[in-house]
Amino acid sequence: MKTFNDFSGVEGIDKLMECAPYVSELLKDKDNLSKMSDMTWIELGATMYKAHTEACDKLFTALDKKPDTSIGLVSATAQIMSEIFGNKDMIDFFISAGKAKKSSGSVTENTEGEQ
Repeated sequence: MKTFNDFSGVEGIDKLMECAPYVSELLKDKDNLSKMSDMTWIELGATMYKAHTEACDKLFTALDKKPDTSIGLVSATAQIMSEIFGNKDMIDFFISAGKAKKSSGSVTENTEGEQ
């Protein structure tokens, strides 16, 4: 499975934007992330995959690999979470991307009502 750092240039930008909604969903899971300090990466991977199966599966597809075993699913999710939390710029990017999408939706709704 490719990591976010395996992409660069325009391909990397496209890949980040494709993954942003799925990663944002994971980062908004305050219940599971609040327990993160008490978990190993593998435990976090298992917890997050079970709680966000569809988002994780879409991330795997975007990153060009779909694990086909339970161990692979947990390991791949743990790898993604570790990569994101190991890079403050990446966390900030995905949080900002999630907020920007919300904001743009409300702007569209406001401007449509004014026409």
